[in-house]
Amino acid sequence: MNPKSEIELIDLRHVRDEGLLNLVYYDLYLPNFPILEEQEDPSEWRSLLWEPLRNQVNPILHILVVGHFLRNKELKTVVGVLFVEFYKESKCGLLTYLVVHPNHRHQGVGRYLLKEGIQRLKADAQENRIKLQAVFGEVNNPAKISTVQDSMNPQERLKIISKLGARLISIRYVQPELRPGRGRSSCMFLVVFPLNKKQEEHVSGSTVITFLREFYRAQGVADLDHDKDLVNVIADIKSKHIKLKELK
Repeated sequence: MNPKSEIELIDLRHVRDEGLLNLVYYDLYLPNFPILEEQEDPSEWRSLLWEPLRNQVNPILHILVVGHFLRNKELKTVVGVLFVEFYKESKCGLLTYLVVHPNHRHQGVGRYLLKEGIQRLKADAQENRIKLQAVFGEVNNPAKISTVQDSMNPQERLKIISKLGARLISIRYVQPELRPGRGRSSCMFLVVFPLNKKQEEHVSGSTVITFLREFYRAQGVADLDHDKDLVNVIADIKSKHIKLKELK
């Protein structure tokens, strides 16, 4: 399958379409990310996407939507979505949510979205006259999340991310709180999507640390040096280059 020939793509960063964002939120996002700690407030997306004055602490957000007749109010159907964020200080990207509608899985849509997302991140880096250093992602840990809690078998989700090239960073990762009152999640793996052959084996420890500090700060953590979870994660990074592992 050639996804480009059958579906269209819209980057909501460049197309302000409240109706399409709502369709993504209710039809794909909520059904596929039911764990409260892992959910974000869509009002934050609107601010990051479309507000002219953005806080310098905040990342550059892209929401890539693929589907049919996406510019037609009555006929549009959403096939998949990918959220990616670019963090300027660490020169890193973060893949936060990737969803493909069940009727369109195993057709190359996820891989197409990932490729397009990385291209957006590289363009963001180039616009800021820097080079993209790494693209990180998060995925539920099957040892800590049950099928009842998740929208799909966590082991199957892990296999999908692995097939897309993700490699495991073995640290005690804790996702900072995404929405006030929801709490943090300690049930996720931090992964990296290699940008080159070298990153299939190793990722720079300093890059991971710089990214995590920027990510935590963007989520409202003020005292980075005394945040217990962040301190523990950084303590796990003992070498200049972190050896990556296969997702199992």
